[in-house]
Amino acid sequence: MSVSSAVRGAGALFAHGGAGLGEALDAFLASRPRPPRLLGLGEPTHGVEVFCELRNMVLRNLVEVWGFRSVVMESDCLAGLAVDDYVASGGGNLNEVMDTGFSHGFGDLATNRELVRWLREYNAERDAQERVRFHGFDAPMEMTGASSPRAALSGLHGYLSEHLGSVPHAWERIDALAGEDGVWTEPGAMFDPGRSVGASERARELRVVADDLAAVLSLRRRVWWRRRRGRRSSGRGCSRERLGACWDTTRSWRVWGTRTRSA
Repeated sequence: MSVSSAVRGAGALFAHGGAGLGEALDAFLASRPRPPRLLGLGEPTHGVEVFCELRNMVLRNLVEVWGFRSVVMESDCLAGLAVDDYVASGGGNLNEVMDTGFSHGFGDLATNRELVRWLREYNAERDAQERVRFHGFDAPMEMTGASSPRAALSGLHGYLSEHLGSVPHAWERIDALAGEDGVWTEPGAMFDPGRSVGASERARELRVVADDLAAVLSLRRRVWWRRRRGRRSSGRGCSRERLGACWDTTRSWRVWGTRTRSA
C-alpha cells in the first residue's frame, strides 16, 4: 500500500464519532482537564498534498466540533494578512490571495486553496466574533527566500505617521537605505557572504532605523498591536537576515500570540 493510499484510508475514518482518527482526536481532547488553547499539528514533509488533505480534515473537526477559531500556518506572517482579510471579510480575489498570501510556494497547493475556500465559506454565515482567522508565523527572512525589509518598514512607518504625525525617520531616507529589493532577496547570499548586503553601511543604518521605529511602536499598545508588531519584527529581521542572524524566537511569540483556540 502506498503512503497516499494509507493516509487517505485513515482520513476516510475521520468522521466525528467514527472508529478512526476523528474518534482518537476527540478522545484525546476530551481527556484534557480543559481544552487546549493552542494545538500543534506536524507533517513529515512539506508540499505532499495527501498529508495536507488529512490536515484539512483535522482542522475542520477542530473548528466545527471543538470551537477553535484560528488557523496558524508555517508561512510568511505578513503575506498571510491577505489570506486573513479574504477569509474573514471576503476582501480580495481567491487567485490573487493564493499568489500573494503564502510563502514557500504553499499557495500553489490545491489543498491550501481548498482550506482557504472552506474558511471563507464557513465565515460567511457567522458573526465577526465567531469567524475563523488565518495567521502565518514565519517571518519573511529565512534561507534563500528572504524578503526586502521595504514592505514591512513601509507599513510600519505609514501607520506610525498616520497616528503619531511625527516619526523619527523620514520615509524618503528609509526608502533610499533599502535601495533595490534584489540585493536583499539575492538567493546566492545564503552560500556566499560576499553577495550579502547585510554587512554594508546602509544595512547597518537601516537596522538602527528599524530599532527606532520599534521603540516608538512599543509605546503604542492598542488593538492594532498584533499586526503592527509583525511588521516591526519583520522589518528588523529582514534588515538583519543578510548579516547571518537567526531569530527563531520571533516565530515562537508569533504562534503564541494567536492562541485564541488555534491550530
